[in-house]
Amino acid sequence: MKHNIFLIFAVAVSCLISCDFLEQYPTTSLSEGTAYSSEESLEAGLIGCYASMQANAGWQGEFTEYVNLASGLIRWKSNRSTENWTQTLTMSMFPRNTKNEVTYNFFYAIIYQCNKIIENLPGSPVDQAFKTEIEAEAKLIRAIAYFSLVRLYGDVPLIVETAKNVQEMSKPRVSYMKIYEQIISDLE
Repeated sequence: MKHNIFLIFAVAVSCLISCDFLEQYPTTSLSEGTAYSSEESLEAGLIGCYASMQANAGWQGEFTEYVNLASGLIRWKSNRSTENWTQTLTMSMFPRNTKNEVTYNFFYAIIYQCNKIIENLPGSPVDQAFKTEIEAEAKLIRAIAYFSLVRLYGDVPLIVETAKNVQEMSKPRVSYMKIYEQIISDLE
């Protein structure tokens, strides 16, 4: 009897392991090839760029607080770390300021997403008029991110292509005038 139960159990387990019904075929995940293959997927990518603008480091969070505090138009009512926020009030943020790093990285994450969309549009099978519209929106969002970076930090790295290797990850800072030229180019 024990041998029969063990044999039935072994057959059941081997059937479960070898059966196709356990295979998963996700229908909701995007690959590099499908992310730019339809109008819907292009719009989803663009919505991701817009959604990134709402992150806690962005227009809903630290960025807005930095700008408000630096303006001098609001009263000091925060119990936050005085080091980070005093740097904001005196317009002298240091690289090791954690809030500063989060805000800085926030803008470059938006720029990366926009660059990725812009770079992959030429190979997309979507109608050219729609691709032109998506490219214009991506460039607008990138221009807004760069404008905010320049207003906060002055000279910043100019990145208009996604990095292809590790050496391309670190870019030097360029003059704020070059950033403004890129902003104007994106807006045109």
